[in-house]
Amino acid sequence: MAKPALYEQTIALNPSEHAQLRVAVSAAPYAFAADMNVMPVSYSEFNDACHHYPIVFMEGQPGHFHPVVLLGLEPQRNLYVAPSGNWSLDEYIPAFARRYPFMLGTAADQQTLALHVDANYAGLSESEGNALYDNGEESEYFQNMMAFVRTYQEEIAASEQFGTRLHELGLLQPQSVTITRDGKDQNLAGFSVVDREAYQQLADEQVLELFKNGALALIERHLSSLGNVHRLGRQADRLRAAN
Repeated sequence: MAKPALYEQTIALNPSEHAQLRVAVSAAPYAFAADMNVMPVSYSEFNDACHHYPIVFMEGQPGHFHPVVLLGLEPQRNLYVAPSGNWSLDEYIPAFARRYPFMLGTAADQQTLALHVDANYAGLSESEGNALYDNGEESEYFQNMMAFVRTYQEEIAASEQFGTRLHELGLLQPQSVTITRDGKDQNLAGFSVVDREAYQQLADEQVLELFKNGALALIERHLSSLGNVHRLGRQADRLRAAN
């Protein structure tokens, strides 16, 4: 299982080596995401995310598409993470960010699923924070985080299947957006969106398929979210004015 780039080094947690390990909330909990102008989202997040960010699709492996939210107008600039490392108040925080410093991986046997933690996370210690183990047994905190990352991983996989199916149906088209600020054009590209004309021309059996598996509702939320591109420009203006 490949490690996301943001995790510099992860360790598979086990009671024999990490019985005393604790995890404290960082004073700058989302500083790690400050340079991420896109972030993956799962289908279960569409209902919340569509009110805050543009939801688009990016190609990973050839022919495989996954949904992401746009968080900035330029590479390595997340407009929603403040210099303090906090996420902007009242904005939805994607599960990708909320799960940090944890992720799902495999144990030493390379077969059993295990909870992994970023070994370089500043909140790791044996004196402060949430205990991972209690007398050699997984703590409630550990169990909650394991359940969270397991569900997240399952939903991300299903979300890629959803995006890939849209591609197979010929619904995804490359898109770019140009936003003019201070007389300068900023171009967002490298993503795809559902083509409305192709969407309207789906065969009846295809519409029925998408209705039964819940994809129609997701498509509508995706399309409605595209108007949030202008919120990115306004957010950038607010940050500039504050500085």
